[in-house]
Amino acid sequence: MRSALNLLCMCFMLSACSNHSEEIRLSGEITKIEGDMVSIGHHEIIVNDSDKYNVGQQVEVVLIDHTSTEAWTPHEYDVKSIQILND
Repeated sequence: MRSALNLLCMCFMLSACSNHSEEIRLSGEITKIEGDMVSIGHHEIIVNDSDKYNVGQQVEVVLIDHTSTEAWTPHEYDVKSIQILND
């Protein structure tokens, strides 16, 4: 019975870790646009409509991070919103 309870607790802990989601705010100047990849400073994000943005624009981006790693990998972030601060 005790081992079954321990196993159940471990399953709950693992499922909680796999549902990691964190909101990240990133602001700065768009420095490069290549296809669907937009660079803000030295961070790259993937957007669906890169033709709406221009190099030199100041933006604030809200990203959803679904990983618990520290490495910046553009494919692991979903763009929640992009606000243009200047035109």
